[in-house]
Amino acid sequence: MYRLIFSCYFAFFLLIIATAMPDSLQQKLLTLPERNHDEVYIHATKLYLDRNDPSSIDCANKGLAFAIKYNKSENQALIHSLLSIAYLRQNRFSESLSAIDEAIQSYTDLNIDTAIAKSYLQQGQVFKEQAFFEEAKESYSKAFEIYKNIEHADGICEYYNLMGGLSMREGQMTQAGNYYHKAIRLAYQMNKNIVPKYNYSLALFYRDTQKNDSAIMILNQNLQLLDSAKNKRDYANNLNLIASVYFKLKDYKKAEAHYKNALFLRKSTGISADVAASYTNLAIFYRDINKLNEAESFLNQALQVRDSLGDKKSIALNYNLLGGLKWKQRVYDKALFYYLKSQKLAVEADDELELANALVNIGSILYELKNVKCVDYLAEALTIYTKIKDLKKIANTRLLLGNAYFNLNKFDEAIDQYAQIFENNELDVLHPQYFSVKINMANAYMNKALYGNTYEILSDVLKLARDQHNNLALGNAYNMFGNLHFEMKKMDQALEYFLKAADHAKKSNSVELLSLCLRKAGEIYIEQGNLQSAFSNLKEALALSEKTNNIELQKYSFYAINQYYSLAGDYKNAYYALGKYVTLSDSVTRSLNNEKLLQLQISTELSRQDSQIATIENEITVMKQQRELDELKLSKQQNLLWFFLLFLLFSFITLLLLFNRFQLKKRANLLLQEKFNYIQEMNAALKKSQSELQLMNNTKDKFFSIIAHDLKNPLSGLMGFTELLIRDNQISDSERMKMLSMLYDSSKQLYSLLENLLHWARSQTGRIDYTPVDFHIYELVEGNFSLMKTIAANKCINLVNAVEPAIKVLADRSMIQLVLRNLISNAIKFTPNGGTITVLAEVINHKVKITVSDTGVGMTQDDIQKLFRMDVKFTNEGTNNESGTGLGLILCKEFILRNDGSIHVESELNKGSNFIFTLSNF
Repeated sequence: MYRLIFSCYFAFFLLIIATAMPDSLQQKLLTLPERNHDEVYIHATKLYLDRNDPSSIDCANKGLAFAIKYNKSENQALIHSLLSIAYLRQNRFSESLSAIDEAIQSYTDLNIDTAIAKSYLQQGQVFKEQAFFEEAKESYSKAFEIYKNIEHADGICEYYNLMGGLSMREGQMTQAGNYYHKAIRLAYQMNKNIVPKYNYSLALFYRDTQKNDSAIMILNQNLQLLDSAKNKRDYANNLNLIASVYFKLKDYKKAEAHYKNALFLRKSTGISADVAASYTNLAIFYRDINKLNEAESFLNQALQVRDSLGDKKSIALNYNLLGGLKWKQRVYDKALFYYLKSQKLAVEADDELELANALVNIGSILYELKNVKCVDYLAEALTIYTKIKDLKKIANTRLLLGNAYFNLNKFDEAIDQYAQIFENNELDVLHPQYFSVKINMANAYMNKALYGNTYEILSDVLKLARDQHNNLALGNAYNMFGNLHFEMKKMDQALEYFLKAADHAKKSNSVELLSLCLRKAGEIYIEQGNLQSAFSNLKEALALSEKTNNIELQKYSFYAINQYYSLAGDYKNAYYALGKYVTLSDSVTRSLNNEKLLQLQISTELSRQDSQIATIENEITVMKQQRELDELKLSKQQNLLWFFLLFLLFSFITLLLLFNRFQLKKRANLLLQEKFNYIQEMNAALKKSQSELQLMNNTKDKFFSIIAHDLKNPLSGLMGFTELLIRDNQISDSERMKMLSMLYDSSKQLYSLLENLLHWARSQTGRIDYTPVDFHIYELVEGNFSLMKTIAANKCINLVNAVEPAIKVLADRSMIQLVLRNLISNAIKFTPNGGTITVLAEVINHKVKITVSDTGVGMTQDDIQKLFRMDVKFTNEGTNNESGTGLGLILCKEFILRNDGSIHVESELNKGSNFIFTLSNF
């Protein structure tokens, strides 16, 4: 009976969920046995995740129920992993972490290393999104250790890629670049099919670090690697990113074409979230080039798609963008309506970032309309940005909040906000807003009559602006200096600063600043009685204000002109100027009245929307409390169940104690024997390690003995010849020159030995930084040939650079420079007069094979075996009796190994030698 009821209920349950799934999945669910339903839900969850559909959470939870029912441990772990991704996309961080913790535990029990490592990477992503950077690094490191132990190259690639993203988020751009290059290099060595993924990340890095040409080059390489028919989604993503780079470069024609091509491809994939993203990208593009009707059309199309998906997070983003569009059109009430809708949706979706964006947008509109409520919205947005550690938006919001306090005459609060921007290093000195914040801060101090503080800040601005040749910042600073001296009744100095400000305003093409400064200069000229200069400045100021249609500037210009004509006795023109001033004042008054009416409408809208938002927030709070209560009840039930299970277990253990007593003694004896065996093995390993260490020490002792002997010979020569030169006055000039030549050769030999020894010592102690870059090997060979052409010419040796100019390597340039110098120098030394030295390079399996070939004396196989070894002294004199130490080749081997390469020698006596080494191809 119970089984029949359960079966009916379960069939009804399946019918309900089947209606919410794609038709093909519905058919599978109805035709497959119940024990396979979890696999159907896993497939459906992945589809929903691909489409960024929030239904993925519900689908995964239903699949999890079936996996638990039929005790499918691996599927349970997989579904927890998918749930973590779904929760993360909805910014439900605690639930995402809880799900991935379950996945890690399950995979650990199953002992599936690759899945454990992948889950740690996912855990790191959740931490990163919460700005818990240290925790993210720890999770990534755990994954890396597993991947390294099992030699899983794909996983190591992904680790490097994610660490690059994390470093960028922390502002560590050099470190980020190193990680991305490591990922690319490893991807090329492994599998070309995965290269586009890591190229894409590197292109993003290049775009965000202003290396736009490099970004375009890499993305075009990706388009060649990807098949637009087979990889539609990836191809579209690359087109979209190229468009964004062209947009930054202001190549609007190419940007538009790439955005539209990306949209076309995304439509063919049928992934609605991607189509909506393309509509949004095109809308932002058209908005920024002032094609506002096209922008609004694309945003409305994006909104339709997102409404059909029911993704509140992306709908909130859409309304924020629509609000921004209406704000740009100065349709304030409509803009505010959209921003408030975005705020409501962000609260419902628990999306803190989009909520903060909506709040700062509302606050910015209210600030522009001089509504006092702007402070509340901006302060709330600042709190959220601070919580999620978004430094760029923190600085921008703090600046807006400081300006809002300034307009409300709350100068202390304004100064506090401005000061925190600099104390927290939220703006770099090269940031466009840096000078604005400084000047606003100076203005706030001046309004508090703290002239010393004002002067100090403005002096700092002038120094930095001069260093950067920033005429606009200089103009604004000089204008503020003029205001400061005007306030202190120092008119001559004020006039001087206003004229300097006008000069820099001209250079920066700032028409409004120029009009303002000329008018102020004209007013001072009137006060000083210099009517001719006053009129010329005021006339130009008025013309500029009319050019920009700035009513405020026109109004005050006419007022100053009225003063001029009154003093000049031209009452007709004075009356005309006064009339224009009154007319413009009336226009400003009407504008203010309209603004007040609009503010009243907006205040009413805010009150109505605030009430709705408060209701939504209360509902969410109640839901959270109910969820916590349900979790508490479930926890109590689980605890009770565990208590009974433990009681049963304890009883069972008690029954087995007597039986196990004898077994324990037996096991103890076995354990002792195992430990004894283990200690013997450890002793043997220790002896082996000690023997290897002794061998290494003996090798180094022998090496230092060789070095000491090589140092002693040239030093003995130096001492002997110098003593002879000092004591023997009978030496002829020719003999003296011969001795000096020998001294020079000994010094040169000694210098070469010490230089190589220094490089070797630094490499052994890790003091040489490894900095891989991409460069053309041809250029490096050509440079070394230029350095050694004189030495080669002395022996009539022909130097041939047979390297293809296009071949590039990824390596530390300085290290490879030293390797080539040593190898070419050795080749010259052991090549007889009239010989040839050739450097070749070829690309083989993502590696560049470089050969330094000579037609010299060659070596026997026994001699070759002695090369690159510290414990054997092997040096021969060159064909012209040149001497050497053998240390250069040891150093070459150290540096090639540091660059993930290899080096070996091919040689035959009296026929020449080939020194061959490999580097990574770029």
